[in-house]
This record gives sequence, C-alpha cells and structure tokens, in this order.
Amino acid sequence: MKYRRLGRTGLQVSCVGFGTSQLRRVTSSVAIDTLLCGFDLGVNIVHTAPDYGGAEDLVAQAVVRTSKKIIVACNAYDVHGNRTSRVRHFEKLFESTCRKFKTDRLDLFGIASVDDREALGENVWGRGGMVEFIHRKKAQGRIGATFCTSHGSPEFNRRLIESGAFDAVMLSYNQLGFHLLTMTPTEDVFRNRDEVFPLCRRHDVGLMIMLPLAGGMLCDSKAFGLDEDRIRGGVRANDALQSILRDENISCVMPGTASVSEAEENARAGHLPRTPSHRSLRVIDDRVAVLRSGVCSRCGQCELTCSQKLPIRWLFRAAYMSVYPNSPYETSDEYEYFRLHPSLHSTCATCQNVTCVCPTGIDVCGSLSALHGTMMDHLRRGLVAPPVPQRGFFGNRWFGARVVRAELPERMRPNQTYTCRLFVENVGLRAWHPSGQWHGSSVRLEAFFDETLIASADVRERTGRGLRCHFVFDIKSPPCPTTVNFRLRLARSHRWLGNRASLTILERLIPVGEE
Repeated sequence: MKYRRLGRTGLQVSCVGFGTSQLRRVTSSVAIDTLLCGFDLGVNIVHTAPDYGGAEDLVAQAVVRTSKKIIVACNAYDVHGNRTSRVRHFEKLFESTCRKFKTDRLDLFGIASVDDREALGENVWGRGGMVEFIHRKKAQGRIGATFCTSHGSPEFNRRLIESGAFDAVMLSYNQLGFHLLTMTPTEDVFRNRDEVFPLCRRHDVGLMIMLPLAGGMLCDSKAFGLDEDRIRGGVRANDALQSILRDENISCVMPGTASVSEAEENARAGHLPRTPSHRSLRVIDDRVAVLRSGVCSRCGQCELTCSQKLPIRWLFRAAYMSVYPNSPYETSDEYEYFRLHPSLHSTCATCQNVTCVCPTGIDVCGSLSALHGTMMDHLRRGLVAPPVPQRGFFGNRWFGARVVRAELPERMRPNQTYTCRLFVENVGLRAWHPSGQWHGSSVRLEAFFDETLIASADVRERTGRGLRCHFVFDIKSPPCPTTVNFRLRLARSHRWLGNRASLTILERLIPVGEE
C-alpha cells in the first residue's frame, strides 16, 4: 500500500481509505469482514459518521479485532436552527464517538457537510459554535487534527481552506462530474479539481476524496444485487481510483465499500507499482461518455421549458436512488418518486407538447418514460413508497412500526441464502435501542418460516419516534420445493423489568422451487 501525507495533520494515510455509509445495507458480519479485509491490505483510514446506520459501532468492533493502527475520521452535526447557542448536540456526538472507540482522543474529528450546516441554520462559526468547539478540544489534546466534509461550491470550499479552521477537508470528485446525491449544480467537481485541489496543497490542507466512484454509477457494485435495467459498464473500480490518485494534490480516496470483494479491489488500487493503462483510461472515458449522454446531472435547466411543469431533476434523483442500489441513503417522503409524479401513468409517455430541452442533449422525455416503467415495477415489489403516504401502522401508541421499504425475495430456490433488507419507521412513543445498553431495553427483528425462527437482527442505533432504521439479515431457503409463510416480527424486551412485547409487521407466502 502506498501512503501519503495528510497535509499539516502530519498523519501518513493509505492512499485508499474506506467510506462506511453503505455498511447499513449489509449484515454486521459482512461489514466487519469487509473492514478487516481492507485493514489486512494496508488501509489505515476509515471515514464514518453518527448517521451512517450504526457504522461507527461496526468500525469500532473491527478496529478492536486488528493489530494495525487505524485512523478513524469521524464527524458530526448539531440541531437545525440552533444559530447562536452552544452546540450541545455536536458535543454529545463527540463524546459518544469517544466512548464507542474507548478513547479520550480522536485522530481526526470535524464537521459533516459544512455547507448543509450553514444552510440548516446551525452554529458553525459563531461563539460556542462547532469550529470553536473542535479547536478547543484540539488545544486540550482530545482531537489530533480537525477536518470537514463539504458539497459546497468552489467559492465556498475556497473560503473553508483559506479560513485556516481545518487541517484537512473531504470533497467530492469523480470522472463523471456528479453523483447520486447531487442536488444543485453548485457542487462543481471539475472546478474543485482545477481551483481548490491546488489551493489545498498551497495551504498544506490534507485532501480526502469522497464519492470517487460517483456513488456507484461508474462501476458495477459487488456488494448489492443489481437491477436488470441498470446501466452496466466495463470500468473496474481500481482503475477509476488509480486514475484519480494520479493527482498528487490528493492524499487519499475514500470509496464506499460494503463487501469483501469490493474491499480487496478498492484497497489494491493503492498498491504499487500499478498505474492505469491507456486502455483502462479509454474504458473510463467511454463509460463517462455513455453516462453523460443518458444520465441527468440534475442541473434543473429542463424544468424551465417543461410544458407539464414536472419537477424533472427530483424525479430523476428519486428514480436513480431506487435503480442504483449502491446508494446508502433514502429519499424523504416529500421527494419520493410517486409523491412527485402526478399519476401512475407516465406523464412523459403521453405528453402531446414535448418542449423540455436538456443543455447536454439528454432525451428527457424518453429517459423519464423508461424510468417510469422501472419505478412501476419497484412499486409493485414494495421497493418504493406508494403515491399516497401510508397512514396505518402495526402496534400501538407506545410500540408501533411502519414498513417503509422491504427488499425481500419474491420466490426462492431450494437451499439458497438470500439477503433481506427492511427499512422501518418507529411510530411509537418509546425509542428503540440496540442491545447491551445500560437500561436493558432493546428491539430486534425476528424472521420466521411458519413458526420456526430462522434469523434475527438487532436495531443498530437508537431510533426515536418518527425516525427510521435498517434491518439486514440473511435467510436460507428450505432444501425442498414448498411454499413457506414468511413472517417478520419486531420484538421489544427489557432485561431488568423482564417484560417483552412483539408485533408482526410483514407476512407473505413465498414459493420455493427450481423455477
């Protein structure tokens, strides 16, 4: 593994690190094996955050199981609208991270998406704000170096670097020029590369790159199953990563990694003496050209000319979030595809006055029509939210749940293992907690074939009322053809009080056969 200096932090980091937001979509054992594989191949820096679906705990478990020195780059956020007061929630998250890693000192700690923190009215720069807090902790020796992540404009990022507040920054960059989470054209990754990256070097600010694979759009994922209609390429992840690492302004790339095979491929991109061949670079260029001709960058220009007044960029984004399963994030209710689209019938397919114009030449009408068919299939399979918000829920006012999305097999072959993913909202008054908490209260999901318990998964993070969490678990189908009654049940227990409550949140018949 090749190591590079992370600016004035003085840290020597592997030129390939790991992002962990995708770990919420795999089982805990797979997540830990993924991290350990990377550590064995020389990866020594991992980025995580409190809102990554329990990823901090998984990283902490993996760090304990390796003898290697691992640098964990953690960041946090405060409460929306807290413009002038002390950032108590930010401080709480800092202390929580320290407890999880059983240390009083963090090598790297900082602010998550500074541009969002400002836009959401959080106290970043003011008295008692986040910048003041991290500098105070650094002076006390509890933070080794400060950093931040940003999806802001090049002008915004320039101000961050020139402020001197951060020893390192994490910015987006990939050859495609955007990623699944891009919402506005202000995040100009090519201008960042040309203007901001050299500025980092001049100010000795360490530069980490997130989303180097464009949120999974450049390469086929080896962690999650792919839809048949997904755009496939021939780009290898290590070629894409190595082409970015040719820029000596960059200290490391931090691709999201969620399987052992991904961990090995990504980590080996940092091994010497490999460099991308001319053929590999041509393949990347061809892949980018295909994507740019058919994938919306969500600049919003076409909305000005749409005769149907559709929120085109948001429709594309919602569809991509569903079509590309690599994305670790979910779309909020108001931006779900069928909450934005006026009907179940494709508006674009029946439009008699096609006036929408894309500045990059995308066939907006044709592309949205094709995506609509895919989204209708996802709606049938329960992978996206329906047009009308589901008001009903299972349970009672104290312990209640609503299934937001369920990725489950519709049919199974005998004696095969299937990964199931459930996204569930807590609609009860009592919070859900992982096991092992001091108060003894915990919530877990249990899976049954008929009346036989076949799998279970703990909630990974505290989930209060109105919040959502992932459950990921593997099931093994029966050895002979049959039909099973597949049932999912949430179980709440309290170790000290000795009480237990449960509620069935999903039940369906699944055929098991060779065809």
